[in-house]
Amino acid sequence: MAQLYSNSPTVTHSLDGFTERLNNSFNDDDNDSFIKTALTGQYQDERGVGRQVFIDPLLNQVDEEDALKFTRDYDSAIGFSTNILVNGPITLHAVPHPTFSLTTSIHLHHSIEIGEDEAEQVPYHRIPNFELGTFGLRHHLHLFFPQLWSKERAMDQNPTRLTHNERSFWYTKALRPAIKDLLGEDVASQWPATVTTEEIRARRKTGQPSVGSRLIPEAAVSRLMDTIRMVLEQNESLKPEDVSWASNFFVMHTIRGVKHGYLHSPLYFDGTSCLRKLFSDASLSPHAHLQGEWWIDVGLEVSSEEGHCLQWVTAAHWKVVKEVLSIDDRDAKRITSLNSSKYSRDLSSHLTAISGFRITPGSRAEGPFGVAYVQAYTTDKTVTYGQDGIHHAKSVPAKEAFGSEQPCKSIDDIHTIYEAARKDNGSNARLEVRVPYASAIDVLLDPNECILRHALCSFTRDTWWNFRIIRLMAISRTLSLQEGAPASIRFMAETLLLTAGCLWMVNSLHARPEDGPASRDLMRATLPVTDESEVIRDILAYNTSVRPLWQHEEEEVDQDEQIPGVPYHPYGLVFFRSIMLETSRVDVPRFRCGGPGISPLSLKFFFDGMTISELQFKFKSSGLFDKEAISEFRPTNKKSCLPYINVTGAPEPTLFDLGSQGLALLPEAHDDGSDLDEASTPPPEGSQDIDTRVSALWRQFVMDITYKAPQKRGASNPSHVRINHEERLSADESPFETLNLASVFNDVWYKKANEAQWRTSFDWLFPPLGRKMAKNVQNYGACKYYHDWLHLLDTNKVNENLIEEIRNKLFQRVLKWKWIPYAQYDRIWTTSAKKPSSKYFNRWPPKEERLPAPHILLHTRAIPVFQLE
Repeated sequence: MAQLYSNSPTVTHSLDGFTERLNNSFNDDDNDSFIKTALTGQYQDERGVGRQVFIDPLLNQVDEEDALKFTRDYDSAIGFSTNILVNGPITLHAVPHPTFSLTTSIHLHHSIEIGEDEAEQVPYHRIPNFELGTFGLRHHLHLFFPQLWSKERAMDQNPTRLTHNERSFWYTKALRPAIKDLLGEDVASQWPATVTTEEIRARRKTGQPSVGSRLIPEAAVSRLMDTIRMVLEQNESLKPEDVSWASNFFVMHTIRGVKHGYLHSPLYFDGTSCLRKLFSDASLSPHAHLQGEWWIDVGLEVSSEEGHCLQWVTAAHWKVVKEVLSIDDRDAKRITSLNSSKYSRDLSSHLTAISGFRITPGSRAEGPFGVAYVQAYTTDKTVTYGQDGIHHAKSVPAKEAFGSEQPCKSIDDIHTIYEAARKDNGSNARLEVRVPYASAIDVLLDPNECILRHALCSFTRDTWWNFRIIRLMAISRTLSLQEGAPASIRFMAETLLLTAGCLWMVNSLHARPEDGPASRDLMRATLPVTDESEVIRDILAYNTSVRPLWQHEEEEVDQDEQIPGVPYHPYGLVFFRSIMLETSRVDVPRFRCGGPGISPLSLKFFFDGMTISELQFKFKSSGLFDKEAISEFRPTNKKSCLPYINVTGAPEPTLFDLGSQGLALLPEAHDDGSDLDEASTPPPEGSQDIDTRVSALWRQFVMDITYKAPQKRGASNPSHVRINHEERLSADESPFETLNLASVFNDVWYKKANEAQWRTSFDWLFPPLGRKMAKNVQNYGACKYYHDWLHLLDTNKVNENLIEEIRNKLFQRVLKWKWIPYAQYDRIWTTSAKKPSSKYFNRWPPKEERLPAPHILLHTRAIPVFQLE
């Protein structure tokens, strides 16, 4: 068994040294060395001895000579109260918005009574709520209804979203009557009558609603919430339980996006004046901080006066937390342990020794400032930040990893950002804490520079961004080499595993590595693993347990069964396990065979929900077809054809004579098995004789197009064709060799066509190299012959003349038929008679109405017969 995991002696590298080693092999165009070193850390020294890179970014720890600058600011504020505390006009959604609600954690809890002397601490983002409106430039108002919360409702798919009935009740019985009382009937008459009427009005053809908004003048703002409660209580027709939940609400004010708007030195008086200005600029009431419960996000930012890139040291997290929260060593170490559910670590560029963190301290470790949440990160993420599906930064989608254009667009875009950042973007280290208003002025004042210096590494912009660029280029080159590989190797499990690993790695190069269930499955299959129970937990890939070796020894296990262990990062950087580059004299990067794999469900997660067979059909011809068409290709017919079987058992003759012309197919590409053990599956034998293989392709083609002959809609309706199930699977050409169409069809549209028109249909059935495909395809995707044909194109694409000779032979055989399906770019069988292309077709049996039926082409001089047996 070839080595799955590195056991070479380690050699310590700085970031600069690692980048220099990679640059040398990159400039030498040495794919093997470049990719292996970049992705696994494995290389051979000048004597040919195997070595393993260990990256130590602490060689760049900040020292006393580094000039640092410390600034403080207020990042955002959150306030809860029974009334709106805005000293100015506000904008309300015309009706409660169906989707805008708080659904992400703000790391704060609300106490909800669930019985006598019993209360539940519920996160705010789990309480039913909706966005009421906005105020100021970009600030938001939400309403929360704690009486709608229950443990049962919390289990719903959207527990925070009010139901349509709840929103309708609150609008028609509370908000709209209150508007009428405050602003008069003339204003209320311009508000929607009901939630339903507003939803109908707001509905767009795009499917996206555009709910309107209304301005509430300053004079009415302070009285609005009390007026709502009053109209509910005075409405005697309402049920008490409805009045209770609808009037028992509170308001959340969110002031966000003001970071750097209130920069100041970390001194008391500067902090006091800036906090007052923050509230006044947001148009809050003069005494808002006394009328509600307010939480302030306070930030401390450390920057290099030389414009370097600063990064937080992982080992110093507990010291930073101790200093910021003013807690003792024991609590600081406890809440920064990987075992702590309150602590999350965010590796920076895959380096384990430097990372940011997020902590919810809890009541035992909140310290004298009452800190509810603390996070440390660096500002280099801002150049790639942006919500994109499940990703929070620029990412590479799976379809681009398989695209014919490499480097793909997304990698090019990321590279462009990195290149520009190398010149103009340093990286500041930032701390943020969420504290009660009373602590906002006192926290993060007069920071201990000595502790912070020891908690930071400093890299020049060239070093930091070049390191990211070189890893990005290694991933890009890997995907490029994979894209040009024969399909038989490109879609091996080990090759696809490396593709998935590259997607995971590139998408976490400038963002927090994804560690959900599918990603953990991937890490177990692609990273080094350990069984050592005493391994340092800080280098585990994720928080999990490691069983001691003696536990394994006591278990009765198959000697051939591998105990996979748990994934970890022993070399200072996220490196893959051993990979292979050269297979059958073709560079196709993949993981070594014999190692762990991932589940089909995990594979579908990384590849946009596609299985291996679906990936093959969609992408294996990316080098043959127009790349834009391939990227949009969607097979829609799910009923797949069966392989052709010779049920007679008698030898079948070859139908073509290509071999006599000296033509031969290229040998099938296969993995050379250089990293397989003796028990592994041997490589496939050489190609079949060309005539045998093309004959088999032809028989599969005949069976498939017969099998896919269209049915009428509705299970009770007869088929358009008279061919039974056994005949559909026989590959019998006789239905195509008769002009008695009544013996084949129950109804049919036919047209006489010349050879060029026959050729057009044939070209869709057996597309040539370079044929552009449609976005939505019926029939083709479910036909085995079509997959076989694409595979033949893929393995022989270097010999275009051979492909055309085969196509010509196939077409000559088609011309011997009496009729052919009127194949189109998006389907084998056309049935619609209302399209312009159906204008010159004749129908049998005749009908005044242009009803659907199969479309076929006849030869120019053919005379169809309609003789019912």
